[in-house]
Amino acid sequence: MDDQLIEIEENNPHTAITSYSGYIYQGKIALLHCLRLIEQQPTESRTLKLQIESIEDFAILTTDNTCKSLHQVKARKDRLFSDYRPDVEKLRDKANFHEDSEPFFHVSLPLRLIPSTFTSDYSPITFYQYFDTNDNSVDHCPLESVDIFIEHQMNKVYQVLFPDEEYRTNNDYLLKSRQFLEDIIIKHVIDVHREIQQSSATGSVQREVAASRNIEFNEIYEVLTENLNDRALDESYFHYLLLKDAGIYFHAYCQKLGVNEENTLLKLNYYFSKFNALDRSSLTKFIRAIVPHKKVGFNNISQYKDNTFNLDDFKSGLLKVLDQMAQSEFEKLT
Repeated sequence: MDDQLIEIEENNPHTAITSYSGYIYQGKIALLHCLRLIEQQPTESRTLKLQIESIEDFAILTTDNTCKSLHQVKARKDRLFSDYRPDVEKLRDKANFHEDSEPFFHVSLPLRLIPSTFTSDYSPITFYQYFDTNDNSVDHCPLESVDIFIEHQMNKVYQVLFPDEEYRTNNDYLLKSRQFLEDIIIKHVIDVHREIQQSSATGSVQREVAASRNIEFNEIYEVLTENLNDRALDESYFHYLLLKDAGIYFHAYCQKLGVNEENTLLKLNYYFSKFNALDRSSLTKFIRAIVPHKKVGFNNISQYKDNTFNLDDFKSGLLKVLDQMAQSEFEKLT
């Protein structure tokens, strides 16, 4: 690797410890982009791979590990372009070393005061263009809209892959498809983040951990081609569904932290990596502890789908725990 590129990546590792709170959103955006590639190139895309938290927040690789595209994902509450300028500059510098790749900058909110010279100043970077449910192009994807965007994109994929199988495009089936596909990607993201967060390794070693665990597009195709009505929802499915919901609440909590609370964010990310490491039995016990009035009727994770479990209770209980962790003394333990 070029010495200058090594220096750039060592100074800006994309397994950034302070940015983990957006990992669920990041995984959803990665899925959305993968689905768009499948719609555009249903045959060729089978050979691609999704890489998360190594070269960039996520990247698309070819069979020979050439970088097809680089993606930096920001789910912050900042609204001014100037707040993102350092990140854009770093992505531009990195893109210069991956000359054949397309670099995209993703934001969850519309940015103000983007300079008129953006194209010339930051080429080849472009702001990622999403499509709403009316297929209008938009330059941002709000957190509350990403699931809708994914299901709309999935609808288009099914129309390309299975134009005669209308059942795949009904709303319930699209929801089920999104959840099973997210299970692949979010599980991967959670596992990589947990491994890095609980490791003493830094820099290039962190990137090696992430780079060694790519997701083949064929895994996505397997879900897309299966009749998901025949697939049972087991304990493992609900396990990661709960972790995913917890990650969404965790991200919202971290967004409320002030700009001078980086140490608190570091602490919370480490503690949350421990939460993500809980097995199904331990996760059930944890949830029963934070929603004690729901003990009856929540004896295993499969009951997550039942009306006896209220997500608002889970969210409220988890936020109380996060408040307690934020105020606690922190000593990182192995």
